Amino acid sequence: MISDGRRYMDSDSIVFAPEDTNDEACLATQECWKVLIVDDEPEMHTLTKRVLSGFRFLDRRLHFMSAYSGIEAKQIMAGHNDIAVIFLDVVMEEEEAGLKVVKYIRDELKNNFVRIILRTGQPGSAPEEKIIVEYDINDYKEKTELTMRKLFTTLVTALRSYKDIVTIYKYKLGLEKIIKASANIFEIQSLKLFTTGVLIQLTSIVNFCGETTDIRNSAFAIKNTNGTFFVMGATGKYADAINMSLESVVPHNVFQLITQAFNEKKSIYTKNGYIAYLTNKNKSENIIYLEGCNDILSDMDKELINLFCLNVSIAFDNLTS
Repeated sequence: MISDGRRYMDSDSIVFAPEDTNDEACLATQECWKVLIVDDEPEMHTLTKRVLSGFRFLDRRLHFMSAYSGIEAKQIMAGHNDIAVIFLDVVMEEEEAGLKVVKYIRDELKNNFVRIILRTGQPGSAPEEKIIVEYDINDYKEKTELTMRKLFTTLVTALRSYKDIVTIYKYKLGLEKIIKASANIFEIQSLKLFTTGVLIQLTSIVNFCGETTDIRNSAFAIKNTNGTFFVMGATGKYADAINMSLESVVPHNVFQLITQAFNEKKSIYTKNGYIAYLTNKNKSENIIYLEGCNDILSDMDKELINLFCLNVSIAFDNLTS
């Protein structure tokens, strides 16, 4: 057991902290990495959990799941598509039970995200060179060589790889969503419908990026008319503010931030939300304000949102030209 407070220093902030058994809270907030241990020897489950007790990577704990046969492993994988790493024994109820699990995960479930670490106590029955070439696994270890330090290193490498693959996939989905959303707003010919459509699509993209629906509809768009800001479209709690002056709608600090965005001619991420500054070739200036989203967005999410807002400016050009 690793003593309380011991740290393994790494650029990604790997921490071995006191063991936290609050798995339900961990899963509810998605602040954990799911790790599946597949082995017909109960002591391998106990040892792995003990050695990795209190482990954190990128400030997320581990949530262990256990299977004692290839059949159990398939059932668990079929019901959980967010497992990050599998420690998978080769020889269980059958000599190649683990290899069949690999085939099932990659070929039938089409799950290319989970990192599969093959562990075997009988290396002669599954030669490393043959397995690495013929099966889509990410590491191959003999149980006797998995010391405490090597187990840590192997897991960190696997989690980092999993994180990168999921990030790339999410970015791909985000781009697809932006393309679809942009196509929708380009088809709108009414300025009022255009404004509403932009707000709906933008909140949808933010909800996708932040993996939440809490901020749905809390947005508005404003225009600058002779130095006075008016709400020209709104959703949610701002729905009744259309045609009202901005100063009468939002708190003074938000009004100041929106004024700052106009004056500096740039978009701003604030503590309370996102202020998108939009302009077009006719020098028309508009602002979209989306409330309560900044703390759930990554840098990649913000890039996707900025890309969508660029497309909005182009569509607005087409509408007003």
